[in-house]
Amino acid sequence: MYIKLAFKSFILLLAFVISGPMYAATQFRVIVDASGSMVISDPDKLTAESLRLIADLAPEKETTLGIWLFGEKPRVLLPDAAITPDNRKKLASYVDSYVTSDVKTDLEAIITLLLQEEEVGDNVQQHWILVTDGMVDISLDEKINEASRQRIKGDLLDALVERGIHLHTVSMTGYTDKALLESLSSKTDASHTEVALPEDLLPTFNKIFSLSSESDQIPFEGNTFFVDESIDEFTLLVFHAPGQEPILINSKNIQIDLNDATQARRVNGSHYSLITVTNPLAGTWKVDNINIDQSTIRVITDLSAKASKVPAVLFQNEPFFTDIGLYQEGELIQDTDFLNLVRVKKTLNKNNGEVNELIQQFESVPLLDSKYKSQFNGLLTIGNYELDSFVDGGSFARKLIQHFSVVSPVSLEIQVSDVGIMTYSVKPTNLRLNVLRSRLMLEVTSSDGVISEEELPVIGQGYWQKVDFNPEKVFSARVRLEAITQTGVNFTYWSNYWDIDSTNTETRIVERLDELGKQISIAQFESDSRDVMSVFSPSELIVSETVVDDNEKEIIPVENELTEPDKDKKQSDNQNSETDELITEKDVMFYAGINLVVIVLIGLGYFVYRRRKNAKTANAQDGNH
Repeated sequence: MYIKLAFKSFILLLAFVISGPMYAATQFRVIVDASGSMVISDPDKLTAESLRLIADLAPEKETTLGIWLFGEKPRVLLPDAAITPDNRKKLASYVDSYVTSDVKTDLEAIITLLLQEEEVGDNVQQHWILVTDGMVDISLDEKINEASRQRIKGDLLDALVERGIHLHTVSMTGYTDKALLESLSSKTDASHTEVALPEDLLPTFNKIFSLSSESDQIPFEGNTFFVDESIDEFTLLVFHAPGQEPILINSKNIQIDLNDATQARRVNGSHYSLITVTNPLAGTWKVDNINIDQSTIRVITDLSAKASKVPAVLFQNEPFFTDIGLYQEGELIQDTDFLNLVRVKKTLNKNNGEVNELIQQFESVPLLDSKYKSQFNGLLTIGNYELDSFVDGGSFARKLIQHFSVVSPVSLEIQVSDVGIMTYSVKPTNLRLNVLRSRLMLEVTSSDGVISEEELPVIGQGYWQKVDFNPEKVFSARVRLEAITQTGVNFTYWSNYWDIDSTNTETRIVERLDELGKQISIAQFESDSRDVMSVFSPSELIVSETVVDDNEKEIIPVENELTEPDKDKKQSDNQNSETDELITEKDVMFYAGINLVVIVLIGLGYFVYRRRKNAKTANAQDGNH
């Protein structure tokens, strides 16, 4: 494994040296269900309008977009191409004319087809979006359908992860294979969204675009927003009813003519408008005839707010830490007098369809080391979340939106053979979990209430497994995970109970779904090497502990939010980090040695190649003479 990592790092370095400066790029591929039921699920073809929205939002030349359809057979609607004005026009004509009338839904075939295409460079972000309203349906025989699902969850999913592809899944109805779609998105660090109404497709695509592209935003205050003098350009993405015209009024109370290119650039669909104003007047602007809650204002400015990165996928009970810095022309502002005048507020909401549920709120985030830092305790409920940060500097305002999903860190599968042998398999749902450093305990409760517990081994395939050749007839089982993430965050996770009854001919295995609120989250940040955006240095991390009462559904945060650790504890943490570092000095020396060996081997190979080529040329010349 070390050799593979070292060789990969060498190849990346060699590619960088050979190719010279490279710009970051994004590949969007949208995979659309073309089964006949999509006519019912999306009668107004908002999927097509969402495709145009992605093309309108994406920066030209730096982004490619391709669109594929799948049903009975996979087929390309629009091959991968760079975003340009001409390609936007071509896209608009294509997406308005495609037909959804297939009678089957062969998801395996389209993923296989796309994975056979040439890989893109490591510097390219790959965001694929799957839109479907059905199940894997390739045969009347359910065993054949199930075999296809298993291949998707197996080798195909592994290939997606290996190539760094983020597969965002969008479910148009409640009849889709939710477990399969969630597995595809969670393991590829992407989002899974269940769309209650077709009209929610457009905001969903806007959210997915936000996950791929960082941008400064300014907040709405009712139907108004404040433009400060540092803003060079703003772009309004507003959603509205078909035929409804947005009304934009500037800070001098003059209505902007949206059809006059000297005042604003406008791109619009039936349900959205994208309005860009360059060199806007400072002051309070106003907009009417739109859906404020789902609309956004992206800005280009020299005075920006940047947040540390929240993983796209978090585990249940996993705490996380965020900080915000203010930047002037790319440089972190460290003027304490100025920063003390700025107020930062954070709200964490769970997305429940059209309704957002407030989970936690910081009215005033404290300032530490020139950044506004806060921590959030582990979340128990699986689903999609939105973390909004509001920066109020008096003379300016900024808004940051971060989307992420919460998933179970592991999935428990219990299988019983024909001869009664029981196999427990516990697999990680995302590669952020460090399987080799985590511990997994299997707890079994017998029919007479006796509890036994044992640690499960990690097998070669990278997950935990136990084979019980003589299980009891009636018992309950669950697992406890003492988890450590790849960034060194500790937390404890309990699965639900599973009730097993083998007294009849067919074994009955049922998961209890009412135990989640009884988990206890014990979380500790082990190291200070959190994954943050490139403009940030590694953040100082705080020890967090949360206890959940049996009757509570929400976590109860501890009283002290951000305190400086005492000297003894800091020394202890330093000792722990020295012994538990993910990459040690020896590892670095090992990688360097391997890279050196690879360079020598390449040089020798090239030397031998040249010798043979010269000898072959000399022989050919001798033959001619």
